[in-house]
Amino acid sequence: MRIALPLAALVVFATAGAPAPDAEAACCKTLSYGYVGYTQSGTERFVRRQLDRKISAWKKDRGKPDARVGATDVDCKTFLKIGFFVEWECHAKAKVC
Repeated sequence: MRIALPLAALVVFATAGAPAPDAEAACCKTLSYGYVGYTQSGTERFVRRQLDRKISAWKKDRGKPDARVGATDVDCKTFLKIGFFVEWECHAKAKVC
């Protein structure tokens, strides 16, 4: 019982002293798009283009045409490889505030 009271006071003090989350960070969202295609460069371009369209639609739906878009990260890896036939899986994501 003696230990519980100071521990509870410490928890309350620690949470009260913690900085509040940034209001701008709270409204940020990470949008992503994934696709599987036959060539790496073509699939990567397609994923970037589709993500840009998704971001534009998100801005329009939220009424935020001046929303900032962070760097677009595209990650591609081999999805299926049979002889000379290769399929690529690409995922793109970007943070929008």
